[in-house]
Amino acid sequence: MTTTDTNLKQKNGVTTHSNGLLMRQLQLVAHGEPSDVIKLNTVTESALGEEDVFISMEAAPINPSDFLYVRDMYGVRPAFPSPVGAEGVGRVAKIGSKVDAALQG
Repeated sequence: MTTTDTNLKQKNGVTTHSNGLLMRQLQLVAHGEPSDVIKLNTVTESALGEEDVFISMEAAPINPSDFLYVRDMYGVRPAFPSPVGAEGVGRVAKIGSKVDAALQG
């Protein structure tokens, strides 16, 4: 997405696209050395289902298994681009219509 994208709008420092909120995501774009194949990309937020929650990540560790995954030495082979990381700490930022509202925050 370029800065000339007419579907982009900015309000109060938050950039949105006509398809939804934009967010940054570390993505694995190929297998190899982490510094060569992990990219910080801008993606459109996925649609939230009625039983889903949206987690805003606060912190995420890098584990030995993450390096194995990136170098194609793990048992799972992702489709590219693929989000990186399997665990972390965050807060529930949005909830679907069938989720208990007490979980948000």
